[in-house]
Amino acid sequence: MSGSNLRAEGLDRSSLLGNWSGILAFGDQQAEVFYEIDEEEGKLVSWLTLEKGGLYAMGPSVVERDEAGVWKLDWFGRVYSVDGNGQLIGAFQHYDKALELVLEKVDTVPPKPKEKWAVDEPRVDWVVEVAGGVWAAPAAGQGLVLVGDDSGMVTAMHDDTGNVAWRFRTGAGIYASPKLDEDFLYASSDDGYVYCLAVGDGVERWRTRLGGGFMERSARLPRVDDGAYDYRSSSPVIVEGTLFVGGAKGGVWALDTETGEVLWEFVTEGRVSGDVAVAGDVLVFGCRDGRVYAIDRNSGSERWRHEVGAEVVSTPAVHDGLAIVGSRNASLLALDVETGQPRWESLTWTSWVESSGVVSGERMFIGSSDVAKLCARKLDTGEIGWERFLGGSLWAKPAVAGRRVYAGVTGSVGYFAPHVGAFACVDAESGELVWRMEFEPTEEAFLYGCPGGGVTEGERVYFGTLDGRVFAVKR
Repeated sequence: MSGSNLRAEGLDRSSLLGNWSGILAFGDQQAEVFYEIDEEEGKLVSWLTLEKGGLYAMGPSVVERDEAGVWKLDWFGRVYSVDGNGQLIGAFQHYDKALELVLEKVDTVPPKPKEKWAVDEPRVDWVVEVAGGVWAAPAAGQGLVLVGDDSGMVTAMHDDTGNVAWRFRTGAGIYASPKLDEDFLYASSDDGYVYCLAVGDGVERWRTRLGGGFMERSARLPRVDDGAYDYRSSSPVIVEGTLFVGGAKGGVWALDTETGEVLWEFVTEGRVSGDVAVAGDVLVFGCRDGRVYAIDRNSGSERWRHEVGAEVVSTPAVHDGLAIVGSRNASLLALDVETGQPRWESLTWTSWVESSGVVSGERMFIGSSDVAKLCARKLDTGEIGWERFLGGSLWAKPAVAGRRVYAGVTGSVGYFAPHVGAFACVDAESGELVWRMEFEPTEEAFLYGCPGGGVTEGERVYFGTLDGRVFAVKR
């Protein structure tokens, strides 16, 4: 928009009243946006509907005019002027992107659709209560299901019965998935240590304290919305005898899996909450400092960095020379693994992408937050093949087995876009819902359900919930 538009000459309160609609465009992507603007108690207020972002009648927001004459409709919309045809001319601030906004009067605004969950629940083989809430997916193998919880306990259960084989307590909460590698389990804890435990009996083999020390995490989740959504830690990744993991104060560490010795450390300006992705001799990962990094797997030296403009808490999906990563910039970005240059970007229309993608063939399955949908996307363009509304935030990496995709769903109480906690199974080819389990919020909870997703092993899928239960469900 030019500076002259900012004077908004001739634009008054009465010009704004009514229902408005316009098309937002970014490249070949489009989304229709609606505003309902009315007057209440002498003030102008607005409600936003953006169906592709999962937003319906979000508001009311007070419509205000600044000193330059620009009307602020809500968090996103700005109106600079009105043209001779009665159109409102402005911009929609989609995080770091100002998209042209041209609004015209319309009669109605689409209501929020009522989703009908006309599917059966699956067969639950067993449920086990653990010591605390489960924020990350379990590990499964060697006849065991192994999970960490926010009390700091690691629990190993027999996969066929759920009977507890052993427990091991760390010094603080666990918000990362444990990693099973041959006869040992590796787990990172908020006490600042990475632990190596024997899978058979849980006996500690070694522990290594990372340079960041104790994790200073908000204690308000899942009870209160603190705005930071600090619910995730980096899970260990193991390649050829070396473990890679992000630490509390920023950076990635490489440890020898035999001894726990620190081989090298790469320092960042923010915490690395997601896992590293391995692309040959390159590690790619996102950071809360708003960057995606690529470093040498053997030395830890930097290859490149790319500014995203918002926190990255997900793990990149690597495929055919691309690292595809979502962020709190409400977009999905594909970067060239060798150079860090963008290859494509796909907006999620105001919805954060906390989920990590899982590659299956030429597609990637990934979730998003406020839009509450699981999507199948083409890897070469990011184009959506199908999408399935699941009723809540999809923060975790989906699990794929055969023709089925499994997704954990986080519910929220009192959030502006109410979500329902669940765990769901979707057909990988069609996107049709196969089954869905729904959970009830615990007393005084803000978040509930399954933020960590699940893991498949044999004929079952295993997952944990924030009320401290682990489920074994027939696939």
